[in-house]
Amino acid sequence: MKRILIIILIFVPTLLNAQRIKEIVSAEAKPILSRLNSRSSVIIDGRTVAMYNSGHIRGAVCIDADSGNAVEELSKYLRKKTIVVYCTTNRRTTKIIGMLKDLGYKGRLVVLTDGITGWKANGMEVVVTEK
Repeated sequence: MKRILIIILIFVPTLLNAQRIKEIVSAEAKPILSRLNSRSSVIIDGRTVAMYNSGHIRGAVCIDADSGNAVEELSKYLRKKTIVVYCTTNRRTTKIIGMLKDLGYKGRLVVLTDGITGWKANGMEVVVTEK
């Protein structure tokens, strides 16, 4: 009985703090993204501003994972129930997920594993921002 209690005391806090991460590919993303509510969710493009401007998913906000203010920018979205994250190769996505974890984000994370490259390859619409 004591062993069970010890196991519960060790693992329950860990499970409660765990992020829920759903990995999807761009072919699965459109119906998921269409159901998102901007009040309770956000799409984050983790690439540089130049990359973002060259083509991004409609409604995405640009937070360069390698910038010095990424943590500050991400902290604005901690109350969102769902955060969708993408970049090009998932390197920046992984950084953003780590930052959100460090910030204590408890909501649902959706990761577009094939990134903007897969999005474009599947013929999905991108928004180009003119300068």
